Amino acid sequence: ENFKLRKNLVSQPVPVNTLVEKPKNIKEVQERNKFLEKKNEELSEIIKKASRLTFLNLNTTSYKAKSSGKLVATQNCKRANLLVVNYTINQNQFVKPGKKTLYFQIIGPDNKVVGETKATTISEKELLYTYSTQIVYNNNTEDFSQQLPFSSFIKGKYQVSIYDIEGLLVDTTFEMK
Repeated sequence: ENFKLRKNLVSQPVPVNTLVEKPKNIKEVQERNKFLEKKNEELSEIIKKASRLTFLNLNTTSYKAKSSGKLVATQNCKRANLLVVNYTINQNQFVKPGKKTLYFQIIGPDNKVVGETKATTISEKELLYTYSTQIVYNNNTEDFSQQLPFSSFIKGKYQVSIYDIEGLLVDTTFEMK
């Protein structure tokens, strides 16, 4: 009986295609792995972009601050001595709550940064900015306001940009007459 089983085992040919399929399956697995790695990188990039602060609005108003403390809105460059930047940061579940540093860059009509210029490195580039502040972000939609005293506005359009350590978050323009 053993002899019969042995004869059957030896006489059964091994299909050649089973030997060829295994490397083909390995190649398919490797291709699938490459595809999944690429998808993973793409999704990581999307999550990285989504994990930044988002703004609902950014409003900039110039004022004449009187000695009584009263603020009078004005677009007159000779009268204005205070710039108020109001902004709303949107709720974002991908952003970790905590302290966030924001950099305000105000560029005047002469294409120069207004006020005392400071510098920092953002995304491997030097950023000249006017003012920085730290806010506490609690993962809720919140309103913030920054008052920036200025004494020398000139006529023309100004650009206000807000950056974080990753880069530009939001910007707007306003005009002084």
